[in-house]
Order: sequence, then C-alpha cells, then structure tokens
Amino acid sequence: MSQLLATLLVTFSVFMLAVGGMAVGWLVQGKVIKGSCGGLGGDSCGICKKPCDERVKKLSELEKASAP
Repeated sequence: MSQLLATLLVTFSVFMLAVGGMAVGWLVQGKVIKGSCGGLGGDSCGICKKPCDERVKKLSELEKASAP
C-alpha cells in the first residue's frame, strides 16, 4: 500500500511541475491563450463563414482592449 501511495505522489508531483512550468512559460511570454479554432486570441475559424453577433462583440472588445 505504501508503494502505491509513493507512486501516486510522485506522479502527481511530476504533473504539477509540468503544469507549473507551462504556467510560468505563459506568464513570461504574455501571449493570449488560443484554442485550436482561434479561441479568443484568433481571428475566426475556417468553419464559421459569418461569425455570430456575440463573437463579433467579443472581437470588437478585444480590439479595443489591445489598442494602444
């Protein structure tokens, strides 16, 4: 039982180090998080030919926020 607990703790620690490393990398780069389909940081995906009103509103808010 103790060997199982030790294995689980080591595995959890390794995953937390990986997640922490990715978080630090994201903070250092300061980029907008993007999904595979553009996300909030992208323009538009290839599926949506005409974005919905909610998407247009979000994009305009992002453009205003990123303007100098």
